[in-house]
Amino acid sequence: MAASTMNMLITLVVLAPTILKTLEYIKARVKNERIESAINFAEMIVQSIGEANSVLTIGQRQQAIKQLEKRLKANGIVQHFTNEGLATYIDQAATYIEDKGE
Repeated sequence: MAASTMNMLITLVVLAPTILKTLEYIKARVKNERIESAINFAEMIVQSIGEANSVLTIGQRQQAIKQLEKRLKANGIVQHFTNEGLATYIDQAATYIEDKGE
């Protein structure tokens, strides 16, 4: 029994760095997918509210932020974003659309 336990511990020690790196990769990938979703949603919202115009009034900006929050909530990822972050995504989407000329 003791030799078996020792072998198991040695295996865990040897594999631990690989397991940790794999978990870090998975965590980063999931975070990137959440951010990518938020950016895509923000662009769609800005385009729909801005009516083919990326310039949003203060009221439209607030509406866009609320819509983005609602969309992220529906996708179960809203808890990973702050209100300030949502506003930044909306502002970045508006700038991106304006630069793109849509």
